[in-house]
Amino acid sequence: MFDQAAKALGAAGGPENLATLRKLENAGEGSLLANFSEWFSLSDGAEVGLRQSVHEGLAVIGDASDRKLLWDRATAGAVGRGGDNTAGLLRTNALHYLGRTARPGERANFAKVLAAQTKFKSSFAPDEVYFVLADKCQDDVACYTAAFKDPAATLQDPAFASVLSGIEEAKKASFMSTATSNVRAAGIWQLAIRLGANEAAISALLDNLNIDNMEARSEIAATLLFVDKFPADAKTKIEASIAADTTKDNAQGLKETRHGYRLIAATRF
Repeated sequence: MFDQAAKALGAAGGPENLATLRKLENAGEGSLLANFSEWFSLSDGAEVGLRQSVHEGLAVIGDASDRKLLWDRATAGAVGRGGDNTAGLLRTNALHYLGRTARPGERANFAKVLAAQTKFKSSFAPDEVYFVLADKCQDDVACYTAAFKDPAATLQDPAFASVLSGIEEAKKASFMSTATSNVRAAGIWQLAIRLGANEAAISALLDNLNIDNMEARSEIAATLLFVDKFPADAKTKIEASIAADTTKDNAQGLKETRHGYRLIAATRF
């Protein structure tokens, strides 16, 4: 419920919702996090889970000061319990949201985050592709569309050569799997969130609602909830996608994605 509420604040935007998200993130005076102190006592990861939801909302709104906050969390964020393990999780989660909404020119910030880590650097390393993709594509809708439709091909671009070189052979398969997922997600998030005011960007997602890759389809369903304005034919495309899916076997993730599309249709049109 907390996760859905935080996402709703991010989707709605506006000064009041942004102020609430900031009070939920800030652990200092006036923090709303104090209301969840009993929850934090349940497990080492409880606080990380709440902060992760808030960080998503802040990344979606994209205020410059909040991006700075997220960079600070990605560099040296910590929570009350769990030591290095939960701190590492908090930091990588913040980095994922920064990466999926990356601005061109932020790759140097990633280098600073990586240099600051004393443990778990290997879990941070594949996230560099987020920032390489932003530099490569800039505001090019077609570039981001190609990234989520065929991330493996995108990673073959010379722009990624410096990221992919020098990976230990034993870690290469795991690295490439994560990097591929990151490029796929980044292409979708960039179109829906950072370029969301561009009708062509949203149309690129609407034209791929039934993409074969279920991970991509799930990301599309999740990010379309944050879109401010849809093209005129959006409702028709979403309803057609739902109807088409009902004739298929219930592949893993299909049911959840269909519910996501239904939620968009019910709440936005």
